[in-house]
Amino acid sequence: MRIWYLNLLAEFELAGRAAPLRGVVAARKAAGKVAPMLVPAGDERMAPDRRYEGQPARLWCPTTVALRQVREAGLVAAPAPDETTLRRVNHRACFESLLEGARFVHAPPHPSALADGSWIAKRPMSFVGRGQRRLRVGAGGLSDADLAWLDASVRDHGGYQLEPFVDIDLEVGTPGFVHAEGRVEVGGPVVQRVEGGKWVESRAATRNDALPVDELKREVEVVGRALLDHGYWGPFGVDAFRYGGAKAWNLRSEVNARYTMGWALGWKGGRPDL
Repeated sequence: MRIWYLNLLAEFELAGRAAPLRGVVAARKAAGKVAPMLVPAGDERMAPDRRYEGQPARLWCPTTVALRQVREAGLVAAPAPDETTLRRVNHRACFESLLEGARFVHAPPHPSALADGSWIAKRPMSFVGRGQRRLRVGAGGLSDADLAWLDASVRDHGGYQLEPFVDIDLEVGTPGFVHAEGRVEVGGPVVQRVEGGKWVESRAATRNDALPVDELKREVEVVGRALLDHGYWGPFGVDAFRYGGAKAWNLRSEVNARYTMGWALGWKGGRPDL
């Protein structure tokens, strides 16, 4: 029997920041929805204040704090990449060249830096809709509030990812797994329901979704190889979305070097992590 520790707020730790109370509450609720999908029958979630007797542990993301907590509980965690690697591969700047239409900005913004239109700015370790801001640029350029947010992103977070805002009509996450010896496995796409930028639920894709499955899997293979080059092994996911009235795809919009919502739903022939 494996014991699972779902530290869903790992990005806060990797960014060196404390999670806000509302984030902790939201993560507890989300873990209750994620566990039935991720934790196999016969395994259990780690219980607070319980002492274990050497059972193997699985972690959502093997951060330094999470590893210490499972070891203090008497669990045995599998070998994992060090935190420097985790921080690097989960930082948005790492895969800027792989993400379609995105660029990472390191310098404070100039009021006239963006063309008219709508943009999305995302802080380096943001996730599930947190740490993001939609920018609407008109004749007057960026608003004072937008400039203050972007300036704070550079000052306190080291920059932000910038990409055009589009109307998304379908979001998909495709799971992958990098083996320490260098082999990459790719699962099938998982449809995600997202409301207001926040994940709500995941389900296995069907033929009726009419997804470009082969293309999505090729993109995940590319990301897996890049993760290997950065010294990472373990579970990961690549997000994609359909937009423009269901006519266009962004096949590589997000990379998450950890487990992801619905990750286990994409493996029909057996999970590579067990």
